[in-house]
Amino acid sequence: MLFQEIFYSTFWISMFSVIWFYTDWFVHYCTLFGIGRQICLDFLSFVVTNPDKYLPDFLYEKTLTIDNQLIKFVGKLISCPLCFHVWLSFFAAVICDNLIIAAPVYILSLFTVLQIKRLF
Repeated sequence: MLFQEIFYSTFWISMFSVIWFYTDWFVHYCTLFGIGRQICLDFLSFVVTNPDKYLPDFLYEKTLTIDNQLIKFVGKLISCPLCFHVWLSFFAAVICDNLIIAAPVYILSLFTVLQIKRLF
């Protein structure tokens, strides 16, 4: 059961991280549902000037102009792959009621995401 928890947690976190950090899903869903038009336009202009950046980088840049320290912390958290994986791994371990799996899930999910990124 422990290996199943590690396996499934690792691949769910990896899938979510690849989508979050390396795709432009935000533009497609905003367009599909007709929401966030101004933020979508801001994001598209950000990508034009920074072609190697994605939504987490855009959100981090937006949080730099805000004075609220909590929002800045959350912006950094969601834009840093290492931090993001730590918290997702911890969350997966809590859901599985087994905190021991947090470390292997963290390492394996990072490894998986880096291998996927290397493929593309």
